[in-house]
Amino acid sequence: MGTGLRALGNSLFQEMFRNGGLNVTFIVSHVHWDHIHGLPFYGPFYINKETGVKNSWTFCGGVTWQKTAEMCLRGQMDPPTFPVSWDEIEKITAEMKFVGVYDQMVYDSTDGLKIIFGKINHPQETYGTRFVFPDGKVIAYTTDNEPFDPNIPDPRLLRLAKGADIWITDCQYTKDQYHGKFGGVPRHGWGHSYPEAVAATAVQAEVKTVVLFHHDPESSDEKIRSVQDQTQDLIDGMMGGKGIKVIAAYEGLQLKL
Repeated sequence: MGTGLRALGNSLFQEMFRNGGLNVTFIVSHVHWDHIHGLPFYGPFYINKETGVKNSWTFCGGVTWQKTAEMCLRGQMDPPTFPVSWDEIEKITAEMKFVGVYDQMVYDSTDGLKIIFGKINHPQETYGTRFVFPDGKVIAYTTDNEPFDPNIPDPRLLRLAKGADIWITDCQYTKDQYHGKFGGVPRHGWGHSYPEAVAATAVQAEVKTVVLFHHDPESSDEKIRSVQDQTQDLIDGMMGGKGIKVIAAYEGLQLKL
């Protein structure tokens, strides 16, 4: 939950006022700053229920992050570090709920959507998610994941991505960056992936489209495109890889099943 929340907030304002409120479920993979710092700036969060807008927010997150998801999200808005406290948000919101998640938990959301959570390899407990829609379409989302072996996908990752129509996944580095051959220091233990590992998982999981994201802040547009091309070439060269499409995510990208 970072910059994407700004775009989400802008697109939902009109719907919120038209329908008299929103019913939104936030999937919190983990609570590192780059994934939660957008929440205090999420515009619909501040609409008072007394205006007739009855917003309902549900947060799904871990319970063993030293603190619960609720405590972590609440804490980032504690005075004096932010001018609006979490208590104030609760008072003006029609409904706010927290759901503690665990490995392989299944959560039935609205409109028949099924969400399956799975632990992935990242510092502090982190969850990937598998969204199964009523028509059988599947989107897998696995941010911040480090491979144990580039050629042997983590079974937990395979379970989340298996047969996905769209697999959105971490591919922050090249393999040379990961091993410290480029960029000064090795990134071992930092919790992020690279094309060789993504390609092996995509092929074994038999996904249809791979969307690379969590780009390194130091990567230029050209560098991100080269990572996309490298991942596509690796997949195309593997048995069973033909037909799998690779996209590098960018701000404003919209994906359709």
